[in-house]
Amino acid sequence: MRVRYQKMRTTLAPYYVCMEEVVRRAGTLCPSIRGRDIDAAISALLTERVRLLRSKVALAVHDEIASRVKQADQLRASQLKGARYDAELAQRRYLKVDPDNRLVAD
Repeated sequence: MRVRYQKMRTTLAPYYVCMEEVVRRAGTLCPSIRGRDIDAAISALLTERVRLLRSKVALAVHDEIASRVKQADQLRASQLKGARYDAELAQRRYLKVDPDNRLVAD
């Protein structure tokens, strides 16, 4: 099927025409079908499919963002744990220094 356009007042109306006989065997044109109704049905179907896909994509993006937020929280928690360990280690070392030896304490 190929599309042909026919002028209808101020717009062009699509018609689907079977061109197989004409192109391959130099025959006559097959009957044509008005494209307006077919185009409307295809548009409705495409719109519905895109709407469903849009919802699925939105959910997938939401899940991905939630996963990355969780990973970032885990990374911050491990960095905080390491910083606390380093601070406690420095405090223990400071407290073990002989107060008379101020060069070591500094």
